[in-house]
Amino acid sequence: MLKNSALLTAALAAFHTVNINGFYLPGVAPRSFHKEDVVELKVNKLTSIHDEYPIEYYRLPFCQPDKGVSMVNENLGEFLSGDRIENSPYKIKMQKDMYCEQVCISHLGRVEPMSHSKMVRAIRRNYHSNWIVDNLPSASKLEDEHGSYVKYSHGFPIGFTANAEDAEEGSKKPEDLRAYVNNHVNIELQYHEVEGTSAGTKEYRIVRFIVEPFSIKHDFDRIFVDDDDAGAEENYLDEGRKVAKINNPIASCDASVTASEKKHTTYQMAVHSPNGPQLASGRVLFTYDVKWIENKDVHWASRWDIYLSMAETGVPNKVHWLGIINSLVIVFVLTATIAVVLIRNLRCDLTNKLLAAENKLLTEEH
Repeated sequence: MLKNSALLTAALAAFHTVNINGFYLPGVAPRSFHKEDVVELKVNKLTSIHDEYPIEYYRLPFCQPDKGVSMVNENLGEFLSGDRIENSPYKIKMQKDMYCEQVCISHLGRVEPMSHSKMVRAIRRNYHSNWIVDNLPSASKLEDEHGSYVKYSHGFPIGFTANAEDAEEGSKKPEDLRAYVNNHVNIELQYHEVEGTSAGTKEYRIVRFIVEPFSIKHDFDRIFVDDDDAGAEENYLDEGRKVAKINNPIASCDASVTASEKKHTTYQMAVHSPNGPQLASGRVLFTYDVKWIENKDVHWASRWDIYLSMAETGVPNKVHWLGIINSLVIVFVLTATIAVVLIRNLRCDLTNKLLAAENKLLTEEH
């Protein structure tokens, strides 16, 4: 039990190195939803404060949409700014709470400690997921034995590292660290009712988007949709169907519990999980909760305020020396190129003028 608690503490510590970025889209028109309307969750590139270069989300073995991955940039500015916004397999409907919904079973690579998979490397480099709902970037939610609080920062960690059971306490050696993937997320969406709408056609607007990640090792047996899926490395969820039967589940994933008694995943459920956290290797079941909360205090026009103050409340950006050096090299090369071109042109002009002067003198002498 203490081991699981220590691992969850390490996961929470990963939040404190997250990269803070403001996110504001002036001029975007508000979008209203009716009850049970589909709410699209999009994914953006993965970012890290340790590495200058982002990673495309689906370069790592995350669950993909049933109908394939497609770009869903809403405007040219998002594309030109380097954002790579794509669709996702997460199915969300307005005001519909969901409990331990299954996304897919994905193979993350060989078992540690020999694993050098992309997922493990990304976790060790502290890469973060950047999700978007209704143009709102996800905020990070932290929870521990003392309670929970929201940290409004850009993105949430895809996993965390912690010492192996046989490693020396406090060891920082790479070979003593194990990478764990956050394979479960609580998606919390806050909304308010649009004023002036009638009872039969009530409309709602999303004002907060919060993600709380957990690492939970699900002990499961695969459920194959048909015979063609038997040899597949990944098994994806069609709406209303499951891809696995979870054995000895945590409370939120217990299928025997009635709908009225369902509870969302909590820190206590995760830390007391019978199987502990999920290593970033082997076949992994990805799951999620969706929790809707009415927020009458925040309206659509002011939902951006908290993001604009991120720089004041979060951890300052680390300096990316590689990016600075690259920029300086590019400036130097361009300056040198322009200088060479100008010097050659000046030499040609001077040569032509000297030749013209010599020809004029020769003409006058004759």
